[in-house]
Amino acid sequence: LIKQILQTKPGGTSILEEYEVTGTLSDGRRRQMVNILAAHMVETEGRIPQRATKEKYALGIVTFFPALKDPLSTKGY
Repeated sequence: LIKQILQTKPGGTSILEEYEVTGTLSDGRRRQMVNILAAHMVETEGRIPQRATKEKYALGIVTFFPALKDPLSTKGY
């Protein structure tokens, strides 16, 4: 889901390329990714996305970008 969204949105491919090359994302790219995904959630769910949708996106992010996992949380996000 996350990869598909990033591949179709403007600026998403540069995020994927940076992660491929460096193995992580800079703060600017990470913010850009969050903005792209939040905009997609609002497009599909409306102004206030459901909690389950937000959790699905969060799980998708840490699954696709393991370097972004939060080591102190139980779920990684």
